[in-house]
Amino acid sequence: MENTRKISILQIDEIRWFNVGAWYAVSLSRGLVELGRRVVFVAKGDLPPAVAAREAGLETRSDFTFSTWRLVAESRKLAELAQEVKADVICAHRAWSMNVAIGARMMLPAPGPVIVRARIDIRPIKSGAGNRFIYRRMVDGVVTPNSVSAARHEEAMGIPPERIKTIPGGVDTEIFKPGDSTRVVWEEWGVPTSALLVGLVARLDHVKGHGHFLKAAALVNKEFPQAYFAIIGEETNVKVADLEREAEKLGIRSKVVFVGRRSDVHRCTAALDIGVIASTGSEALSRVALEYMSCELPVVATSVGGIPDVVEDSKTGLVVPPANPAAMADAIKKLIKRQEAAKSMGIEGRKRAESLYSRKALASKTADFYLELIERRLAKAKKQ
Repeated sequence: MENTRKISILQIDEIRWFNVGAWYAVSLSRGLVELGRRVVFVAKGDLPPAVAAREAGLETRSDFTFSTWRLVAESRKLAELAQEVKADVICAHRAWSMNVAIGARMMLPAPGPVIVRARIDIRPIKSGAGNRFIYRRMVDGVVTPNSVSAARHEEAMGIPPERIKTIPGGVDTEIFKPGDSTRVVWEEWGVPTSALLVGLVARLDHVKGHGHFLKAAALVNKEFPQAYFAIIGEETNVKVADLEREAEKLGIRSKVVFVGRRSDVHRCTAALDIGVIASTGSEALSRVALEYMSCELPVVATSVGGIPDVVEDSKTGLVVPPANPAAMADAIKKLIKRQEAAKSMGIEGRKRAESLYSRKALASKTADFYLELIERRLAKAKKQ
């Protein structure tokens, strides 16, 4: 499919916080602009996705409320915007956005723009009759971040496989890359130069498995006392004080660094020797796995969500069962013992990040899919 046709795209995301779906939407939009597409990022007020889009230099419209009671008015406003920018595609990143997009197209002359639902969510899709009708009859294509989600859409919704595209990725390989920040970061954290640093980058939430990580760290530390452990991320549903007490009970408090939220997370990530994902759920698209790989780190990750699609076991890292500290510890120890193999995994991970999961790769694959859907919709309109 020729990838140079000029197309105009509306990306809609009305979520209230900057989660992985919003990150995906902003990253995708940046990549599409870099490919020469016109993208207007439609968001809600001054909420984090709108702020992130503006900070990324994207053309942004944030005067939408996405109120349940304003479906018709919001659809009319979106239809007017679609006409203004001559939109070829409306990509909705949330369910309500999809409803507004459908309403807008119904107000426009046929055939109207293609409607794409980007569903960056590991939760099972609601498969009621109404939702099945919308997905099968009103939505032209669905983008998912992993094979599990793609299979659910095909099986539960009856969507033909050619209308579903699995496109993970979006990591900025120019920011997340091997660097020389290790010495500075380690000095700041009080990590000795003779240490080996194993890190977990994730918000402090029960689903991210920090407790399992600490138990694994204690097991690793018994055999490798030179190992240190970093926990990087902001408090949400878990408090740092609780994790500190857990580390104290396990006898490794002096070996664990609690970093908190960082604006320079790319430097912190690049300073690690091994990157760990201890999640017990979630992970529709493991952004952190991509960032570890982009920084040339070997990865130890649990087999949840879309992680097995991204972390190739024994090639870019080791995949272990969730909620199993012993298995996680064994994987970390294996990487410490086999440093050449670990280094090779890191190098292979960086190659995969650049070729498969970079922002450019994400945008290029998505643009190709958009063009397929546009051509298919135009051909269908000609037959009618």
